[in-house]
Amino acid sequence: MSLNAQSVFNTVDILKLQLANFKKQHNFIVNVLCLQECQYSNKNQSLEALEIDNYQIFHKISIIGKNGGIVVYVHNSTTAEEISFFENKSKIWEGLSLKISHEKLKKTITLHTVYRPPREKSGHGEVKHARENHEKFIEEFEPYLQKIKKDQKDTILVGDLNYNLMESSTNSMVQEYFDSMITNELQPQITVPTKINRQSCNLYDHIFTKFRSSLNVDSCVHVTKISDHLPVFISLSTYNIKKSPKKYREVKVNNDENMQKVIDKLTDLMQDTKFEHDLTTDPNINQQKLDDIIQNSLKEIPTKKVKITKYNTEHSPWITQGLLNLIKK
Repeated sequence: MSLNAQSVFNTVDILKLQLANFKKQHNFIVNVLCLQECQYSNKNQSLEALEIDNYQIFHKISIIGKNGGIVVYVHNSTTAEEISFFENKSKIWEGLSLKISHEKLKKTITLHTVYRPPREKSGHGEVKHARENHEKFIEEFEPYLQKIKKDQKDTILVGDLNYNLMESSTNSMVQEYFDSMITNELQPQITVPTKINRQSCNLYDHIFTKFRSSLNVDSCVHVTKISDHLPVFISLSTYNIKKSPKKYREVKVNNDENMQKVIDKLTDLMQDTKFEHDLTTDPNINQQKLDDIIQNSLKEIPTKKVKITKYNTEHSPWITQGLLNLIKK
């Protein structure tokens, strides 16, 4: 889960209730919770108030001003280790990286949480400054994207980048950012608005992925009131391993000798079975007796193992015995 928290110190209690609600109503655990715009800019701010039961805290103090700072919660069922990745010295964006592993995942996943504050407001001579700020960010961020592309590890990049992806076709700066992500094999998982009000719908909160492993991926935006942004989710699980197909199958030996055994058995059972002759009796009683006789008689046919080939097995529902004969011919 990723969210622009608008001060984690003000929203932590709501987050605790939300996590407890997920567990109680849906038996659902958020393994990793990534928060941006935490307003964690002072080393003297105590993190004790931010503790959540069964979660470990990873944090990074803001380098971009009082509204910055990143806090990531990792559930005890998940193993996490902070790694050194982003080394930018500018004060226009920040990032925190973790190596995540879980018993249900075959490989570790690198998780990057990034926050870039909104500094692209137009009007009063700000357009030029917005362009310069954007170009500086792309220049600094692009090498890390290239590094992610070369890395063989599975990668998830989340955060509030303050690029409204709904404007990718009308805003050149958004298009350039989106092109950089796609070019470096990072695919968007959130494609609907994450910040909605009466005047606008914007997609600021992003999840981009680059997977080498075979993973089931699902994502969504959760409509709830925690901050003025909506939390975004991504869910991962490994594909079920396909069982190796059977090499042999049982078939009945339907030759004349075995069929004669069936007829003889059928004759004996018909003579030994007492049927109902009263016309008022339920006909299903005799029907059941007859069915039992036939099924017992068919047991006289022995079976044998045959090797499975494309000529004797209907692997697909549209394949019939007639088609198998034609394939063999």
